[in-house]
Amino acid sequence: MWWSMSDGLIGCACDIPSHSYQYSFDPNPDWSAFYAPAEEICAYLHRVAEKYGVLRHVKTSHKVTECRWNEDAKKWYEESLSCQRNAHEGSGTSR
Repeated sequence: MWWSMSDGLIGCACDIPSHSYQYSFDPNPDWSAFYAPAEEICAYLHRVAEKYGVLRHVKTSHKVTECRWNEDAKKWYEESLSCQRNAHEGSGTSR
């Protein structure tokens, strides 16, 4: 991604072909340009995440403080802190 300052506006565009950002199991044949704008790439990724139910597993505005692999359980365990209004919230969830 690269940032540009044209006409006094900060924008974000991609310097890698748009199709590089798509999943092989759910391709996007409708990219608006060879180098799609960031908003379009984000919208595609969000749409795919919604379609496959991934968003329920995604945390935003959190800082991962620990991540460890449990070989016996074959799972990752993570601890995180909420970054919203300095609220601390250790999740201790497994992935």
